Amino acid sequence: MTPSTASKITSDICKMAPVMPVLVVEDVAVARPLAEALIAGGLSVLEVTLRTPAALDVIKEMANVPGATVGAGTLLSPKDVTAARQAGAKFGVTPGTTDRLLEACEAEDLPLLPGAATASEVLSLLESGKIERGHAKILISLPEKDALKAAKKIAEEGLTVKDLTSKVKKTKTQTKKDTDVEGLFESLSDNVGHKIVIQEE
Repeated sequence: MTPSTASKITSDICKMAPVMPVLVVEDVAVARPLAEALIAGGLSVLEVTLRTPAALDVIKEMANVPGATVGAGTLLSPKDVTAARQAGAKFGVTPGTTDRLLEACEAEDLPLLPGAATASEVLSLLESGKIERGHAKILISLPEKDALKAAKKIAEEGLTVKDLTSKVKKTKTQTKKDTDVEGLFESLSDNVGHKIVIQEE
């Protein structure tokens, strides 16, 4: 799969739902009911982080839930990429970008939401064709925290350079949290019987 094809698939996946929950699940027994509750609430794209021993089994379980599009987050190595794909992940998310991770995702045909927090990572994404030159200039000019969020927006929404410039300006002036999303997570917590937390990355 070419980088542009992978970026298109990732963009399409991210447009399937208004929010992508980032899930840290320790007990595989809650995987199916959690996925079903999220899908019933309109959230069909789920990122399961590889931060727990149960994560790959959780991905396997959630991938079998009708209507779920499950990805693997916190991909740190090519081994993680292979294991996530074998577990049924339809996309991957990395906290940072390395050539080995990009190559592993291409080899496994795993569309990727690549993280970028440093100028070197941004340049690596530019060289691999994941972002455009104008994107790189904007990302390098932002503080690290904002650059990571902007890089995700580029991948998630397929933003043009003009769109990104507009969103960066808008984000700088916007400070209000989305209470509808908070209410949704509270409702899901009640329905699933486990606390669901909104975490800023």
